Amino acid sequence: TITIDNGAAFTIGATVTVIRRESTIPLKQAVVANFGASGIIGHGTVNYLRDEVGEILAFARDSRKIDDLADFAKTYTSSEEFARIGEADIVIFNTNAGKLLTAQNAHLLKKDALVIDVSVPPDVLDEVAEVRPDIRLFRSGLIKMPGKSQCKTDLHFGHVFEDGVKIELVPACLVQGILMALANDFSHASRGARIRREDVNFFLEVAEREGFEIISSRVSEPTLFSALTNDSDQEDSK
Repeated sequence: TITIDNGAAFTIGATVTVIRRESTIPLKQAVVANFGASGIIGHGTVNYLRDEVGEILAFARDSRKIDDLADFAKTYTSSEEFARIGEADIVIFNTNAGKLLTAQNAHLLKKDALVIDVSVPPDVLDEVAEVRPDIRLFRSGLIKMPGKSQCKTDLHFGHVFEDGVKIELVPACLVQGILMALANDFSHASRGARIRREDVNFFLEVAEREGFEIISSRVSEPTLFSALTNDSDQEDSK
């Protein structure tokens, strides 16, 4: 039997973990904006956070596609209401459209906002952090394997150094399959367009038990997704 899986549940779990870890205000007081809320990961992240944060602003290219979120979130069309990003303490990007937040519109962000970019290609350019040094920009969905395991294939998702040893990071979507194999439980595979909360929790629990570490990374996008990774760079990750 072959299990079909899109890796979305653990990517959602990794994103929620980074938000919980990096937020400087209580989540119950936070306004969270999610761009790409009609996608698998965006929709799942919004749904997971619904009872954990103060308010949710959900954005999609077509707001009609996120009508099911309207019971607990304010829904908007991204192109028409982008300026509302300034209302959010935490902003999540997972549209995969690329280059949504740039130096030209970074002024719209709230002071000291926490920005999480899950997208590949990136929605947030590195220049945003340069023109807005008050904000905190993190890349999500990056996983450190247990121990000092080495990946012989460069996946271009960055790396961390531990005791002088370079350890390549692995995307959460790929790790999800490994976690199912370790648990010998494939009933939580992500197949459809909507992800259950219980599936996200399953992968978070297995990852913690097996020693997988969810990384909050400030690694630059050119380093993260380029074959021109500079081995001498020791990214600011934790």
